[in-house]
Amino acid sequence: MRKVYNQFGGEVGLFNGKFVFEGHDEKLYWVDGQDVFCVPRKDTEAHLGHLPCIGIGEFNGEVAIDYDGEIIFSIKCTPS
Repeated sequence: MRKVYNQFGGEVGLFNGKFVFEGHDEKLYWVDGQDVFCVPRKDTEAHLGHLPCIGIGEFNGEVAIDYDGEIIFSIKCTPS
């Protein structure tokens, strides 16, 4: 797992190579190759039914950038 940071350098969660998690079970983003998708929050899904993941940017292996050029998140390896 690698630590995930927002555009201001604050830690927001962990990246397992496919999903960015807030805590241990809340998925924030899904990374599929170079594409980044937002994942509907659990509480939203419960009220509105199944919602699709929406493409929001691109991932280069270290930084996710939205389609407007803003940083979504960056990742760093956690010490072993």
